[in-house]
Amino acid sequence: CLSGSNHLSNAAQMVVSDVGQGTMVLLSSGEYHLLYDTGGVSGSGTSIAELEVIPWLKSLGITGIDLLVVSHSDLDHSGGLSAIREHFDIKDHWGFDGSPCVAGRELSLSRDFSLFVMTGTGQDIVNTNADSCVVLIEYHGQRILLTGDIPTSTELELIASGSLPSQIDILIAAHHGSVTSSSQSFIDKLD
Repeated sequence: CLSGSNHLSNAAQMVVSDVGQGTMVLLSSGEYHLLYDTGGVSGSGTSIAELEVIPWLKSLGITGIDLLVVSHSDLDHSGGLSAIREHFDIKDHWGFDGSPCVAGRELSLSRDFSLFVMTGTGQDIVNTNADSCVVLIEYHGQRILLTGDIPTSTELELIASGSLPSQIDILIAAHHGSVTSSSQSFIDKLD
């Protein structure tokens, strides 16, 4: 639970879902629901979203997603996309199979809740990982960085751009903590 004060009415809930080898992050604040990535597929070919996450989201009373960001096309990030689309009203969709992410794009949801696209379009099908939509969320002064599968080279480009804040409160490690990401320089910059 994220909060800018002691009042739960100002709180948002962030859930990093267990979708096996994949990524799915839900951030809910009041009636606003942001979903970052849709998880992968099971060994049988059915999306983890359909098997586990969609029933859970429906049990919470969620009927729509205000913003869906699919960082890139790799199945462990986009495998549940068709199931999410089938079961929920999607108001806006950025990244893979949606509108391209545009670095510098900002979405202010309230005075204390903003989303910034740091890099990537989510559209490149040749170099998918390096083109992951990287999103910075600020909620009541707390900073959350969602990085898709960016490699070290993209991390270094972000550092060189000067656009990264000097401290992140929550980092969802790039590429599931792979050795191709989360370079020491990147971690030092965000710490």
